[in-house]
Amino acid sequence: MDSIGFLFSRHSPVTVLGAWLVAVYCWWGVLAMGGQVSQARERKALLWQGLRAVFLGFGTWAFHFIGMLGWQPGVTLSFGARQTLLSLLVSMLAAWPLLGAMRRGATAGEAWPGVLAYCAGLSVMHYMGIYAADTVPGIRWAPGWIALSTLLALVLAICTLDMKRWINGAAPSERLGRRSLTALLLGSLLFAVHFTSVAGATYSAGTICVTPGSLGGEQLAILVAFATTIIFSSTMWFSVSDARLETQLQQQALALQTRSDILEQSLRKDGETDLPNRLALEQALQRAAGHESVMLTVFCIELEGYQVIADSWGQETATALARELAQRLRGELEAARILARTGDAQFIAVMTGDMPTTTLAQTASRIVAALRRPFGNEGLAVSLGCRIGVSTGSPAGGAVCAAGAGAQRRRVRDAGRPAVERLQGAHAK
Repeated sequence: MDSIGFLFSRHSPVTVLGAWLVAVYCWWGVLAMGGQVSQARERKALLWQGLRAVFLGFGTWAFHFIGMLGWQPGVTLSFGARQTLLSLLVSMLAAWPLLGAMRRGATAGEAWPGVLAYCAGLSVMHYMGIYAADTVPGIRWAPGWIALSTLLALVLAICTLDMKRWINGAAPSERLGRRSLTALLLGSLLFAVHFTSVAGATYSAGTICVTPGSLGGEQLAILVAFATTIIFSSTMWFSVSDARLETQLQQQALALQTRSDILEQSLRKDGETDLPNRLALEQALQRAAGHESVMLTVFCIELEGYQVIADSWGQETATALARELAQRLRGELEAARILARTGDAQFIAVMTGDMPTTTLAQTASRIVAALRRPFGNEGLAVSLGCRIGVSTGSPAGGAVCAAGAGAQRRRVRDAGRPAVERLQGAHAK
């Protein structure tokens, strides 16, 4: 029986280091682009997923090709261009289902078809790349190394999903560190997948490479590494630029929303006292009409002499007076559901419950006394009187109830009577 001699394999240290750096950088870029995928809308998220699939597929293929060009199995190898490029396509397609699972935040158990598809695609890409070097006689394989390489590919896919969730669970200040550690781990696992599969391939003594239209040489490996760095850097620059633009757009949208909220609030507030205005009062009564069944008591308060002060001492004094009066009314009507300023000299307070007449009279007396206390401003001391109308009714008739209180206040004013009168009956329905 004839004996067969086998050749010993060696690897160029330069290309081995370059391949490992490409693998780590590839995974770091894929993880860095995860922010764009998670923040983007569905259509744009799919576009970013496709870009990441190209990025990961090309990076994995470039790492493998650089490693193969630095492999010295005792035979001068060169690689067929068509099969080498076909392995690049397989690498990109294999990345898609795994990155889709990453985008959804799925676990390995939930996304097992994607995990298996990536594992199979990665293995096919590696062995297509090795078989791109056509030799006579062919390669002899060690099954143990092949099994180990396949197992490592499966571990790589599972770790990718688990480590991505580990990164997402970190505080923003910790994510860069976790991303870097994850890139080192995943890049090293990819490195191990390749070199364990290569370790399982041996050539017999006297083997020659007969690949037509071939690619080869350590110089070509360096050129591929350089081109890979340029492509990766360009992609990362685009990713960072897009992230900055997305952040700026989000900040602008937030600023516009904040201004819109401020404007909307200002439309519902009195500019001088910060009390709710007539619009806010009407909306509050509409909400109460749809959700509550308790009775409401509405006070309509009209100031006497306010306009005279505004005309005589100016708007600044009138504004200061309005603010002071609003504070006094808040103090006397702490139980009010809403206290609104519905005119320069008019306030409306809405209270919950059907108040007895004695309680109404006591509340009105406190309001009158509070408003009659002298008001001082820059040597000016004035006191104001007021007329008060009161109406009670259900929330469903809240607007009618408020109108009734106003009408009752006008009757009090026209009759020249002080204090308070209460309206019931039709307005209470």
